[in-house]
Amino acid sequence: FFKKDKIKVLEKFNHSCFNCGSTEKLTIDHHLPFSMGGRLTESNSVVLCLSCNSSKNAKHPNIFYSKKQLNKLKKIFLYIIIMMIILCFV
Repeated sequence: FFKKDKIKVLEKFNHSCFNCGSTEKLTIDHHLPFSMGGRLTESNSVVLCLSCNSSKNAKHPNIFYSKKQLNKLKKIFLYIIIMMIILCFV
């Protein structure tokens, strides 16, 4: 995970915590926790403030996020994956 990847992820989440909207003490977190096989990649990263990241800890996304939030994340991740595929053919 490189600095350019971090910048892309921050931009996708509008430089704010996906869970609470804070713009302070932002972190890049594994959407699917590392302990469950998730790797820190652009398509498995979510922006959380330090407080929300601590609350999420190693919880599965289905436990931590609401259904509405999960649907929004699916759209964000789908967009990232589509863009990665397009860039492979450019």
